[in-house]
Formats: sequence, C-alpha cells, structure tokens
Amino acid sequence: MGENVAGRKRFIRDAWVGARFGAGGAFGLWLGDAAMLCAGRGGRTISQLLTGLGAALFVAITTALVAGFVLGPILVPLVAGAGGRLHERWVTLRSSGREFTAIAAAQGLALFVLLGALSWVAYRAVTLAELTFTRADTTAGAIVLSHWVFAATLALAWPSAKLWSRGLVTRAEGAPRLRWMFGRPWRLPALLSIPVVLAAGALVVTYRRELSALPWRSAAPLLGLGAGLAFARFLPRARRRPWTARLAGVALALAGLACVGGVFAALRLHPESTTARRIAFDRALSGRLGYAAWTALLDFDRDGQISVLGGGDCAPFDPRRFTGAIDIPGNGIDEDCDGVDLPRVALSSKPRPRVGRGAIPSRPNILLLTIDALGAPRLTTLGSPISIMPHLDALAQSSVVFSHCFSEGPSTRLSFPSMFTSRWDSQLTFEPLPRLPYSFTASERQLQDFVDDAGYESVAVIPSDYFDRGRWPSITRGFQRVDSTPIPYGKHNASEVTDAVLRILAEPRARPLYLWAHYYDAHPPYGRLPGVQYHGSGDEPLYTAELQHIDTQLGRLLDALAQRPEPTYVFVTADHSTVFHPDPALRRGHYGYDLYSATLHVPLIVHGPGISPGRANGLVSTMDIAPTIVDLLGLTVSTQFEGTSLMPEILMGQVDSQRAIFHEFYLPERMFHGFEPLEIVSMHQDRWNLVLDRARGIYELYDWNADYFEQHDLYEEQGRSPSALHLKALLGTFIERFHGRSRYSSGAGFKPTDPPLQP
Repeated sequence: MGENVAGRKRFIRDAWVGARFGAGGAFGLWLGDAAMLCAGRGGRTISQLLTGLGAALFVAITTALVAGFVLGPILVPLVAGAGGRLHERWVTLRSSGREFTAIAAAQGLALFVLLGALSWVAYRAVTLAELTFTRADTTAGAIVLSHWVFAATLALAWPSAKLWSRGLVTRAEGAPRLRWMFGRPWRLPALLSIPVVLAAGALVVTYRRELSALPWRSAAPLLGLGAGLAFARFLPRARRRPWTARLAGVALALAGLACVGGVFAALRLHPESTTARRIAFDRALSGRLGYAAWTALLDFDRDGQISVLGGGDCAPFDPRRFTGAIDIPGNGIDEDCDGVDLPRVALSSKPRPRVGRGAIPSRPNILLLTIDALGAPRLTTLGSPISIMPHLDALAQSSVVFSHCFSEGPSTRLSFPSMFTSRWDSQLTFEPLPRLPYSFTASERQLQDFVDDAGYESVAVIPSDYFDRGRWPSITRGFQRVDSTPIPYGKHNASEVTDAVLRILAEPRARPLYLWAHYYDAHPPYGRLPGVQYHGSGDEPLYTAELQHIDTQLGRLLDALAQRPEPTYVFVTADHSTVFHPDPALRRGHYGYDLYSATLHVPLIVHGPGISPGRANGLVSTMDIAPTIVDLLGLTVSTQFEGTSLMPEILMGQVDSQRAIFHEFYLPERMFHGFEPLEIVSMHQDRWNLVLDRARGIYELYDWNADYFEQHDLYEEQGRSPSALHLKALLGTFIERFHGRSRYSSGAGFKPTDPPLQP
C-alpha cells in the first residue's frame, strides 16, 4: 500500500513539474511573440493587437499545461535519469586524469569524422530526392528514410570509429610534436572546431543573400522560450531568499493577470475578427502551436476549422459546411457558414458593344511582350516617382494604358495559363509531370492556336529552360516555332531576347506574325549586372537595375519597330508584380503566395495603328488579352473566354465601372495528392479587394485605392455591411460556378496535414 501511495505522489509531482515547465516555456515564448509583434504593429489597432496577443496566450498556456501534465510523468523521470547518468559519467572521466583527456580527444575526433562524412552524404541524398520526386509525400518519405539510414549508420559506425580514433590518439600522444594537443581535454576538440567554423563561415558568405531572406525575426521568440524554461527551473529555489521570493511572486502575479486577460480576449474572438485571429494564430508562434493543438482536438469533422476561438465552422460535425466551402445557391443550406444561403448573383459583365474597326488594318502583326515580375508602380505612367524604364514610359505616352490591370494569379506558373487560355486555372485540366509546373492537357485551346487557325505564323521567344517544352510543355504548345537561343546566356539575357525578336522580325514571310517574347531578368534570385553602380543594399536595388537593363533592350526593339512599314500591334504586360512591402514580416515573399493587390497589379499597354493615346481606369485582367487580340483580328472562335475584349476601351474609351474581376491561388498538384487545390480566392470591384483564405476560413477586405499595400483589414468593421455582403455573394457565386461541387460530394474537406505551399 505504501509503495502505491508513493508512486501516486511521484506521479502527481512529476505531472506538476511537467505542467510548470510547460507553462513557463509557453509564457516565455509568448513574451517573445509579444515583443516582436508590438515592435512591428503596422496598421493594427491597439484593441486588435491586445485581443490577438491575449488569445495567443490563452491557447498556448492551456495547451502547454495539459501537455506538460500528461507528459510530465514520462519525461521528468527520463530527463532526471539521463542527467544523473551524465553527471556520474563526467565525474568518472574527470577522476581518471590523463585517461579522461585521451577519451575526450578520441570521441571528439570520431564525432568530427563521422558527422562530416554523413553530412556530405545526407546533402547529396536529400538533393537527389528533391530532384527525383515531384510528389511532396514521396519526397518527404525518401528524406525520412534517408534520415533513418543515417542514424543507423552512425549507431553502427560509432564503436568502430571510437576504437580507430583512440588508437590514433594513442599513437599521436607518443609523438613529441603532437603531445601538446592532449595536455588538456579541450585542446583537440577546439582544434577540430576550427575547420567547422571556417566551413560554416564560408557557407554563410556564399549563401548570404539566401540566408538574409529567411524569416529570422520569426525565430526571435525562441529566446523567450529559453527564458521561460529557465524561470520555471528557478522558481522552486526562489523561496530560499526573501527578495527572490518577492520577485517571483510579482512575476507570477503579472503572469496570472495576463492569463486572465487571455481568457477574456479568447471570448471576444468571432469569425469577423480576422486581424486579431491572424495575430493570435498566424503571427504569434506560441498561438500557432497552441491553436494547432486545439484544432487537432476539436476539429471533429476534419475540415480544418473549429467552432470556437472565432473559428468559422458552423457545423462541427458536417465536413461539407465551413467558411470557404462551396455554397450552392438557393438550396436552403448555408454551406459556407456566413449566416445566409448564397443568393443567386449574375457574374457576367454587360454585353460588350461592337465598336468600329475602320482604322484597324487588315491582318496586322501582333507582338506580345511580357516582362516577368514587373509591377505597375515601376512605371512613371502608373505612379513611379522616378523614371526606371524611360523607353517603356515613352511607349505608354503614345498608347492606351490600363492603369488598373491585375493578373489572375500571383506567380508565373499561376498566371500564364489563364493569360493564354482566358480561362480560370480551376477550369483547366492538368496532367502531373515529374517536375513543376504541371501542364494542362492538349484539349485546352490557347491564343496561339486561334491565330494559327487564322493563317498566322506563331513564334515564341523564351529566356529560360523553365519555359522549355521539356520542362513546361503546355506553355509553348501551339506555337509553330520556339526560339530558345537566349537560354545559354544565363538569367540576364534581355539583349539576347531582343536580338532573337529582331531576327524574327527581319525574316521574309508571306503570312502575318504573332510573336510572344518573355523577358526574365527581373525574376529572383536577383543578381548584380556588370558595370552597374548600386546604391543601397537588399533586393530592391538589384531588381531596379534589372528592370533598367530590360528597358534598355526594349528601347532597341521599339526603335526597330518604329522603322518597319508593316502594321504591328504591341501588347506589353507582366505575369505578376514584385512587392517590396513596407512591413516585410506581413508577407511571405515578394510574390507568389497571396492574392493582395500589390502582388497582382501589373501594367497593360496597347500600341498600334488607329489607337489614340489615353488612359483606361476601369478594372481589367490579363485574362482579357487573348479575347482582345482575337477581337482585334476579327476572328471567330468556339471557345468560351472568361475574360472580355478590351476593344471598347481601346477604340472608344468606354469603361465598365461595375466590373468585378477574380483571382485564384490554385495549385493543381495538391489535387493529385488528394488535397484541396483552390487555397485562396479573391475579387476586385471598384475600390475593394475581398480575399478569402479557404484553408483557414478567413475573409479579408481592403480598400486598395486608399491602402495600396493592404495593411488595414476592414472586414472586422465592415464585414456585415451591404457592400461587403454583395462582394461575398459575388465571390461565393464565382466559387460555386467555376470550381465545381464533385470534390465535396463525399465530404472531402481540408486536412491539417496539408503539405507546404509551393509558389
């Protein structure tokens, strides 16, 4: 009986020790989060910040207390036993005198050799796995297997390595010139650390730009974690002295008040608290970890959302109903949990008027120039305070400029398919390939197919093997000829792209020409151009210099076009923008991961005979380019375009002021892995940008005219206004119409184990 009582007491004691360390670590991590978030508050209000931080503390502390209490009886005895054995081993070795020095030297040498060899092998194995497999789960499995092999190899090789190194140390001790290395136990490990430090320094210097791009600020709260664990370790000893006891009492009282505030903050959260929820469960590492535990426990239907803490799951046991689900209009069921069944809303734009084409020459040449990662604000015509691309600005002065043009997707592979097909990515049928990007099937018709049918000669000039048919077959499918001569010249090959275009233009031909040329220099990673004087550090000066280099080469091309007699229409645009955000911590990258306005805002310039220079301020999309060119050439096609012809704006200056344009963050590879491919969807109408993160169940609403970088989320205060409800109805109708219902007929929703996103 006494042993049972003692065992229960030990169990309870260890559980409370675990809870103490868990709470201390969680509170320290939260303090680090609070310091970082308060230092970069951005456009968030004090109320939003306090609510978010309080909710983060609540989920972090509750999770840590439960986890510590449950794991304490297991981990506390293990840690105590391991610490005791290490201490005994250390005392034994220290008492052995010179033997201790030899053993320490031998084991340090063995560890250095084994880890060095295995690190090189591990690097080669992981690189091979990433280049061999395209499925995220297959790649992860190969890497995990390689780790197990490395661990087993280390365990098996360790005894032999110790014997070998001990023999080497014994022989070295007999050499007079080497004996000094073994006079102290730290000398040989210190010498071995020198090449390690030099190698690490070389890696840091070599990859300094890549390392500088890592989110180091996100790791700062880990310092608070260490401080919290140290305080939990110190707490029992604080009672030994009056002043430390008082200090610990004050700290505990403040922590208790913070926890009480955290409870009230958690109760204040509701589905419209998008900013506070992002602070609590995305920006704060402590809250992110705690919320993941709450979701794993309370997400009963496994749709990735919960019904508490402001979660948007209005039906916790129905996987077909959650914020972001496809709401079927008029069926009496609120699938997307916004409080109402989706009303039927018309998406189609007003019929486009037929405009006169008397000034349009018959069968002109068409030249489509795309500049990778060119943001609209880089042109003085569209807001740049300095002239970065003077030749392109000069072209804009004699052209129609669409000031509010947006790409359909946030990256190269998510924008060109919709640009060439004028169809949403979610409408296209993709086929898996060994490497990204996936191609869509040959049944999908593209702009080059339509001009081919009209008797045009179609040519593409590509600057990188990323666009080659061996890597991305569908992007150049349908072009009669693909000129890849710029590829061998490397990334900064704008001059070679222009040379290729000029050669093609100079060729004699019996048919009119449709030519697409892409400039890739401004795509990351950014690099230095020879002979360029840079001012400032970071990516932006490099990016600016690359745009200037492109513009110089565009100047040669535009000058040559001006001298040619045949009628030619020039379209200039970009696949996406590049954002140098005022608060980089708010964005995951310069582009590729979000559907914010600054990421999607690109220039669209149309120049040619019969076009009067002007500025069109209505909302348009890069999906409008294909139907505009088809309309310009007077072609009749059977394919249903989702974009619209811009000929009324180009020839008559007419603008559809009520138009809504939509955008998708759609990753087809996720569908082949069994996950939801449409992660984020957004829409622009008038001055609003409504963003729906379907995976997290979060709406965001921005006035992008007044807040270009969209730092002030207005959804919390305007989410129930008539204008916001109308935008939500439009967005929901778009999802229901174009994304289909079959994926949800079996109750398939989002999975918390989704692999990481790839831009």
